[in-house]
Amino acid sequence: LFASAMGFLQSNQTNASWMRLLTAQKPDDLSERFPTFTAPQSLYSKQYSPINKADVIDKWLHSKDAPHPDDTIVVVDPDNWLLKDVHEWTTEVSSKRAVGELAYYQYDPKITEIWQDICQKNCNQKIDPVGVPYFVKASDLKEIAPLWRSYSIDIHQRMKNDATFKSAFGSLGIEWSAEMVGYNAACAHLQIQTKVINNGLQVRDVATSRNWDRWSKVPMIHMGRAWFPKEAKELAAPWVNEDDNGFSENGIQVWCKCNLTAAKIQPWPLPENNMDFVSYHTLRLLHESKIHFGPVPVNEEFRREEL
Repeated sequence: LFASAMGFLQSNQTNASWMRLLTAQKPDDLSERFPTFTAPQSLYSKQYSPINKADVIDKWLHSKDAPHPDDTIVVVDPDNWLLKDVHEWTTEVSSKRAVGELAYYQYDPKITEIWQDICQKNCNQKIDPVGVPYFVKASDLKEIAPLWRSYSIDIHQRMKNDATFKSAFGSLGIEWSAEMVGYNAACAHLQIQTKVINNGLQVRDVATSRNWDRWSKVPMIHMGRAWFPKEAKELAAPWVNEDDNGFSENGIQVWCKCNLTAAKIQPWPLPENNMDFVSYHTLRLLHESKIHFGPVPVNEEFRREEL
């Protein structure tokens, strides 16, 4: 949360605001420090927690805190951290015209086949395979959200209960990413066309690219893990993650969002040379946000010390 907000502050966005959407029974202890909309989690989230994304967006857009219908909304996940102004892409958004980053299943013909299997309306509409960030008008997102939720639940249910469906589409990896396809299906259902941007909106941690000239044009990172270069073995020693999930070729893993200590134990200082782009900005934003906002508070109700 701190690093996400820090990225927004540092990236000098054009005429923009930042909002956290929280699924909880009540606002947490950070809600007064960071703009936050809070709504109860979806009942279906016990079976599939990512459904909360579409659900809380739907609740936000139907609340007194809803944005103006003509506002352009940029939907990002908590692990998308801004580096640059996104104005270049928000200007491309209009009613029924959205923008998004290409999804990992972009070139898999099964994405068209699954749309034909699950579609409820406008089945001749081409499905645009995108993932976050989504750039879309608030008025369109208000229509998208309930369909996004219902398509996502349908896909998840059929992956669990329909062996034929799972056999046909399991290779898409949608046990977890049903909500991604659900968003794509909702847009097609409403005949909202999405411009697919190929590696131009975010760079993922596993790209581990040291081509800074290329990635410095991208407005955000998708963080997850961070590595020190292998030659920085001595500097990395206090933070080495023994379980690097098979990514040892990327360097020495020193941090992972998957660690329970991720908010508390953060490598610093960084090597002076040969850091990959995403690792550098991940660890930089973690460090600078802690200086700016202070340490993450600990309390029995929201965050216990052992976590």
